[in-house]
Amino acid sequence: MTFSAVGNLEQVAERFQKFSVDNQLALLWYIYEDFGGAISKKDSTDVAGHDALDSLVPEVQQMTPDEQLQIMRDLLAGANTPINQTYSDMDTPNKLAFWYRLAQGMDQKAVIQVPSDYSLPSEGQEFLKSLNGMDFDRKVIFIRNVVSQLGAKSNN
Repeated sequence: MTFSAVGNLEQVAERFQKFSVDNQLALLWYIYEDFGGAISKKDSTDVAGHDALDSLVPEVQQMTPDEQLQIMRDLLAGANTPINQTYSDMDTPNKLAFWYRLAQGMDQKAVIQVPSDYSLPSEGQEFLKSLNGMDFDRKVIFIRNVVSQLGAKSNN
């Protein structure tokens, strides 16, 4: 099934959120590999309020691989941690740039990578295939919506 058949991007995001946190992380990586550069290069260099972004990425890169993985898991799970609070206070372009820079760090082996023996479940593979059926603008909107909603969840 393609997302053009599914319809709105809210349904796409809901489908993404149904994956386990680790599968969501893998999907974000595969999305970056597929079209992240096209989406994020401009956003990663043309963001307002670099301070939080410029301090947060190196902070994560200096952590152990297990700590890096936990930070990413916490972001997806909405844990209330200091890093998630900082992330939550950033605007969407900075959030997108944060994930783009983490992916660059994965490329450079400065951030924990998806294990080489990891296999995305068939549902995840179908999800990625469906994303490929979306036009570029819808892909951009989808990934922005995903990363903008990550971080610490408000207790209000």
